[in-house]
Amino acid sequence: MTEDSYHRQLSVKLKGRDSRGLMILVMDKIKHILSEYKGVDYDISIPCTCPECVNNSRDIKRQDYITKYKYNSLIRRYNEKGKTTVHCDESGQDMSMEELLYNIGLPSPQNNQDAMNKGTVKDISIFLASSKELAVERNEFEIFINRENKRLRSQGIFLNLEKWEDFIDAMSKTRLQDEYNRTIEHADIFISLFHTKVGKYTEEEFDTAYKQLQENRNIYIYTYIKNSDIIVSINDLEHTDTHSLADFRRKLNDLGHFPAEFTDIGDLKFQFKSQLDKILPKL
Repeated sequence: MTEDSYHRQLSVKLKGRDSRGLMILVMDKIKHILSEYKGVDYDISIPCTCPECVNNSRDIKRQDYITKYKYNSLIRRYNEKGKTTVHCDESGQDMSMEELLYNIGLPSPQNNQDAMNKGTVKDISIFLASSKELAVERNEFEIFINRENKRLRSQGIFLNLEKWEDFIDAMSKTRLQDEYNRTIEHADIFISLFHTKVGKYTEEEFDTAYKQLQENRNIYIYTYIKNSDIIVSINDLEHTDTHSLADFRRKLNDLGHFPAEFTDIGDLKFQFKSQLDKILPKL
């Protein structure tokens, strides 16, 4: 990221296997920061991705010879004139608006317009399972989902996060765990987080989600294990199931499911946001 104080601009360039996912996170963070300053307005410039502009971007002497498009202008051209392409001044090619916006994680004009025309919201259910030892990560993940909902609102999408803290503790005719399991049976996405151990109820929730997958339900199952230094006192060892995580890893291996590892909440959010962006069109 480079800053041009004279022109009051920030330029963000990323490359790599999942550069688009990282770009989405960077833009989301910038929007969040700017939202805290009242009266501050901004515009987004999108570089052309035609071969000529891409080659120019690699040569520091020719970086001024890149066609750039204003995001708000693209949306206005689509809404007012029905245009789906824009012209590149450098190569003379017509570029797809949808492709340009996809590269930086912005909703296409079509998605924006469809959501407004339909006036409907697609509700996507996410169940988050983990033990109390990851309470901080659970709370931070909920905040992350709330921010994602702000981003996805223009596309007519709402992420409904379900976790055991949201259920009523009152006595019922069935186990409270059965209530959790019924919610999982209707979930679109199941996420389980682990650190030092695997509780029997969290594993039961995973089994419930996996059963839905076996029954050919369209459910996406994600398993994340926190990989960080574990400090356990001698007293804690008496109350810690030190074998449950290893046993669960073997179980996942037998199922052909390989969990992802994360170091902190930022890493977890980055990994899941990248996955979310890939599966949303399929839900």
